Amino acid sequence: MLPNAYGTFKKRGDHIFRTEARLQWGNSNDSLGLIIMLNPGSSKLGEPTQWQKFLDKDGDYEAIDQELEMDDTMLAIAYILELSHPNLLGYLEIRNLFNLRTEQAKAKVAIDEYNGLMSQPLYEDVLYNTFTDLDHFPWVWLAWTVDPSPVIKKRKVHILKRLNQAKWIFALCKEPPHDMEFKEYYCYHPYPQIPKQVKWYRDGMVQQMQDYWKRMRG
Repeated sequence: MLPNAYGTFKKRGDHIFRTEARLQWGNSNDSLGLIIMLNPGSSKLGEPTQWQKFLDKDGDYEAIDQELEMDDTMLAIAYILELSHPNLLGYLEIRNLFNLRTEQAKAKVAIDEYNGLMSQPLYEDVLYNTFTDLDHFPWVWLAWTVDPSPVIKKRKVHILKRLNQAKWIFALCKEPPHDMEFKEYYCYHPYPQIPKQVKWYRDGMVQQMQDYWKRMRG
């Protein structure tokens, strides 16, 4: 059963930010976990007329807790979770290293746009999520890209320092040529752009999650 997706968009200046998002299975308020990715990509509202209305608004504007379109990344995430557990109830929270929405799928393009905004006070309250509550989630899924950019490495370090309280961590990491002790800096995205990696990622992540569910059942 596919989940519903919900989220909040905010317009600030000439840019759009998705500041909240979740995938919801059933009506339960229980947290399934948290996934951390790079940015919202080209995510948008599920209703085309409402999305166009949002785009047409001038100045600062918000669309709060609206239904989202299930994009390829969300579908891949949902598929992995449902393969790992047949009876999901609750919500998966989605956060990002930065909240800037970009039409381009390539990580480098998104990072370059982010780099142009990160020092501007106008965007301080919409550009980032907080990560002080990681101990509240049953598990944390790291999926923020293998891109080695030092611009986003600072964000990764910030989050990893707070992960010691997380109960369980899911990640498939690229082995970097350096920083071998910090392979978590290089975590693959749930919907790899290289086709042959899609099944590899799905199978590896499903196995990690099934191990977790088995451990929880005792």
